Amino acid sequence: FSRNRNATTRTSGVSDWHVSVAGSPRKHMSRADAYADARSWVQSNGGRVCPHLAYSNSSLVTTEDIAAESLLLSIPLGCCVTQRDVLASTVGRQALRSAESAPASSTAAADVGLAFFLAADAFDETSFFAPYYSLLPLLGGSGEEDDPRALLPRSWPAAELASLLTGSAATLVAAEAA
Repeated sequence: FSRNRNATTRTSGVSDWHVSVAGSPRKHMSRADAYADARSWVQSNGGRVCPHLAYSNSSLVTTEDIAAESLLLSIPLGCCVTQRDVLASTVGRQALRSAESAPASSTAAADVGLAFFLAADAFDETSFFAPYYSLLPLLGGSGEEDDPRALLPRSWPAAELASLLTGSAATLVAAEAA
């Protein structure tokens, strides 16, 4: 399928904007509305979302029992922010060029390019990725739901990380890096 960067699905009729502490504009909507918006966006771009998934308290939950091996979520690559998006962006290309000239690994340069792209793109309310951005926590938000630190694995206790990641590819990558 082809990705139309100018098409976004908006299910919320709310049109007021607010600025977070970090300065990024976001459509003011509840997390449940943001989830519904993102769900529609994923589906309109060829993805699948199990009809029995719902948003609740910063998590996706099932609304009824689901059979083992059922597909819960399939997100098309077109809905993922990739290096291709960074390279298609003036900000991303410039950040990547600058980072590549600094003494660091190519992975670090790619991360810098991605970070700059995301920071700039999040300001664009017409961004193809706006439904995704609306799901991200806001700095200065209320409660744990909007506290990004609570959502970052690097802030979780080591025992919790170990129990959640045991057997995953992430543990192999971490072991290789150590």
